[in-house]
Amino acid sequence: MRLNLRKVNTIFQSTSSFALLAFGLTVLFWGVVSLPYISNYLLQVVGFDPLTLVKSGGVLGPKKIYIFKVLAGVVSGFLVLAMIPGLFHPGRFTRLLVVVLVLPVIWSSTIWINQTAQGVYAKRIHSMRLPTVDYDLIFDKSVLDPDTINSFDDFYRAVDKNFNKYQDVLKTRWAIKDRDYLRSLFYLNTVSGLFSFGNAIDVDGPGCAVSNEETGYLPRDQENLGVRFYLDSKIGCCTDYAYLLKYLLDRSEIESRILVIPVHGHVFNEVNINGKWHALDANIGAFYQQSWNDIVGGAEPFEVILFPTMSIDGSKPSYRFQMSMFIRKILLVAASGAERGTYKDTLPSYVGDGLTTQSGQ
Repeated sequence: MRLNLRKVNTIFQSTSSFALLAFGLTVLFWGVVSLPYISNYLLQVVGFDPLTLVKSGGVLGPKKIYIFKVLAGVVSGFLVLAMIPGLFHPGRFTRLLVVVLVLPVIWSSTIWINQTAQGVYAKRIHSMRLPTVDYDLIFDKSVLDPDTINSFDDFYRAVDKNFNKYQDVLKTRWAIKDRDYLRSLFYLNTVSGLFSFGNAIDVDGPGCAVSNEETGYLPRDQENLGVRFYLDSKIGCCTDYAYLLKYLLDRSEIESRILVIPVHGHVFNEVNINGKWHALDANIGAFYQQSWNDIVGGAEPFEVILFPTMSIDGSKPSYRFQMSMFIRKILLVAASGAERGTYKDTLPSYVGDGLTTQSGQ
């Protein structure tokens, strides 16, 4: 053991060994930081994202940015501490110069990250919000009187009644006259407020209506519970939002389809309004002015209307801090052109009391 410690001391006291260690760690650090970009490039060129093998993806989202900043601090701190054994030996000033040179190279990664993922990509995202309305008054789950709803038909009638009550207010406030457009936004906000996204504590655990931390991860019977499967759940995931939103659109005879981006594990909807497809996502409260594949296949800026979502309202008990990061992640997936989606048009047989519909391609 003493011999090993002497060897370590020798490495840290030797100017050439310390320089090799410092530059090697810097190269390794930048290699790790570059992995999402390499992985994202491979996805677009050959259709395979290697980071999915470790349940990640090539889009540089908030979690990866945070991890890289922590890693930069760890590497920098290690190099500074590694200087200590050689402070009283010749070459200390050269080793200090090495550290002074490599630390900016390490920390410049944060600037590079900001200029790429949050800079170049984010420049494509033109987000906007419609004039505010009383979302709690109009869209809170309680206004549907959920305890009286025992079938999907009851659910649709309750939502439709609420729409008829507030459509004139929204039509004026949002300056939207088109029936299908207004209904689509109304349904999006209604479904968005039915449950919160993901678990509050075990954020990495499965958090859908079928199984979540509220149920102790015991599966609930989606086949036989009908509409109560959704209304009695405090927690939902993207599939739950997408199925309910498509059901409401189908009942109103608004052409729609479900879109799946499997690499990043997200499901949402698209709706055809006056011959033009729009992506809409009740999970994150977003309505895009184009279809998803048109966005990811282009390079021009795209517009997205963002609405308040229950899961990021800190005043509500259903608050989920990770929701704000998830919204950003999905927008970056679109802006980076990382992944095209595939479509499905039918609902599962247990959604809508057996109602299944076919929509356009």
